[in-house]
Amino acid sequence: MVDKKVLHKRILWTLLLVTVYIFGQFIIIPFVKQSTAAGYLKANTLIGILGMYTGSQTSRPSLLMLGIGPYMTTNIMVQAVSSLDLKRLRQISQHTWGIITNFISLIVAILQAFLYVNNFKKALLPVYVARHNISFNLAIIILVTGGMISVYLANVISERGIGNSAILMVPQLVLSLPSLLIRGWGTSHFNFSVINIIIVILTTLVVVFYGLALIRAEERVPYREPQLMSEFAKSYFPIKLLTAGAMPFMFSTSLFMLLPMLVKNSPLKIREFVFNIVSINKPIGIVFYAIVIILLNFVFGLITLQPSVKARNFKENGSYFYKVVPGIQTEKFIMHKFTRLTWASSFILICLSIWPLLLGLWLPQMANLTPFIGNLFILIMILDMIEQEFQTLNSEKKYVIDLK
Repeated sequence: MVDKKVLHKRILWTLLLVTVYIFGQFIIIPFVKQSTAAGYLKANTLIGILGMYTGSQTSRPSLLMLGIGPYMTTNIMVQAVSSLDLKRLRQISQHTWGIITNFISLIVAILQAFLYVNNFKKALLPVYVARHNISFNLAIIILVTGGMISVYLANVISERGIGNSAILMVPQLVLSLPSLLIRGWGTSHFNFSVINIIIVILTTLVVVFYGLALIRAEERVPYREPQLMSEFAKSYFPIKLLTAGAMPFMFSTSLFMLLPMLVKNSPLKIREFVFNIVSINKPIGIVFYAIVIILLNFVFGLITLQPSVKARNFKENGSYFYKVVPGIQTEKFIMHKFTRLTWASSFILICLSIWPLLLGLWLPQMANLTPFIGNLFILIMILDMIEQEFQTLNSEKKYVIDLK
């Protein structure tokens, strides 16, 4: 039986945890010159992008500055490894997986904290212990502690709240939309003329409409279960049109910001090559962006769907698709469906995101609409997930009331 108050409890837990999360981002590190650090952080575009996509506030050093970055990164890594469907991994208990996940989160938090603190290290005030200045190490410890607090909040909200950890990203995603539109890729500023405002409004409406359609679209493939012999009890295996979710948008922007930083000390020819392919104001950069979107859509789609795992589950349960042999043939069947749907969703994603870049070849400021669209799409997906979960819990509550 579902408790009548379960929906209200989940909403209250969500509001409480989101409030704690936001409040933690205002607890500043005391031995840091905030104005100086803010200047360094603002100048680092990569940190700004990471903060935007991990629900953290990166304009000032604070306790929860890392956001849910360690949690998100760890979950992606664990999901990627589990998609390999290795027998030894399947034998690991849930408790052990929990320990492994927390340990990986700790490592990721340390690496991310080092990146952040190293960026604003010149703004650190000295803190002496036994005549040794420990301000750099102490700042890393504080950020790592905050990162693990964020991991804990994400786990609790997944268990007791609505929308799981993704809801912690919503405040920062909303706040970042105007600044992202203005600064974009960092190459031009968006001018809010009447015509441009109308373009933004129309773009938002189109992304919301087609984004929701893309997110919710799926193909339901009928299959047989040996336990269900009735013709009225049909089962369907759903395959999302956009299996990868918002990951292509999230990681494509980060990749375009990260690559130039990784090669800044490389030989001239390498730097020139990388700078050319990530230049969104050049045709080659636009083509490369489209390729990245497609690759990320396939990679994260496979990680999410896990065809080999699904095929094995079918075989173990005795289920099968019509005229498809269990095992390898089932995996190939799922892969065929996935590939066809992913090519279709890739085409739609490219249509949604590439046109501002093409227009930006003549009007550079229009290229800022592409990261704006990506952020908006991520926000729409999270809100739709929250709404779907809300409807599910609400329907369960009504079902119990009707039974009584």
